[in-house]
Amino acid sequence: MLVGYEENGNITDARKLFDDFPDRDLVAWNAMLSCYLRCGFPEETLTLFQEMQIGKVSPNEVTLLIALSACSQIGCLALGEWIHAFIHRCFRTHISTKLIKAIVHMYAKCGRLDIAVEIFISQENENLESWNTLLTGFAVHGFAESSSSLFSQMIK
Repeated sequence: MLVGYEENGNITDARKLFDDFPDRDLVAWNAMLSCYLRCGFPEETLTLFQEMQIGKVSPNEVTLLIALSACSQIGCLALGEWIHAFIHRCFRTHISTKLIKAIVHMYAKCGRLDIAVEIFISQENENLESWNTLLTGFAVHGFAESSSSLFSQMIK
């Protein structure tokens, strides 16, 4: 139902339905977070993510990907750093490639290219998406020369 409301752009009714759920499980939280994000409400996504934390609902990888994406969209570095630290505490050495890419993307979009590059270099599986994330980060933040140099490295 939440996704149906979202597909019709009816976030108000989706949120009302979510608020009326007697026992919200992680799937419901993720569905509502996703609704907010896909409908262009990253601030509301992050507010709901924080409500989820207050409610002591443990996030999973999907939750964290949604929250990192919202941080990237609005440049919310502080919460993005908190999520990054949370991921390291909870997942330790078993961090998925998707989460690593999302972390790199968040740092690049938030202007912390130094950290984005550090994480990128530490990856075992550099791929085109990761390279593009860094290239875009450098270009968006006015580092055209660095972006050009990175592009040359990617081609090699």
